[in-house]
Amino acid sequence: MWFIYILLCTDGSLYTGISNDPDKRLAEHRHGKGGHFTRSHQPLKIIYREKCKNKGEALKREYQIKSWTREKKIRDLKLKTGHL
Repeated sequence: MWFIYILLCTDGSLYTGISNDPDKRLAEHRHGKGGHFTRSHQPLKIIYREKCKNKGEALKREYQIKSWTREKKIRDLKLKTGHL
């Protein structure tokens, strides 16, 4: 099973990715083994997860979500970004 996940970073930015183990992937991001973005924007926590049937479906959904504005992500996915 694959997941779409969204990370809230310490600077308030959002990072969207896919993984078959989002918690393990968050740990990798925190240790500099994630994407380039999370090396300069320290990930704080996972604020969204969505199950997908397979990797292909996850990639399509990731592409869709990444095309959205921050405001649309927060509104449509009901993200709780809170106050840092």
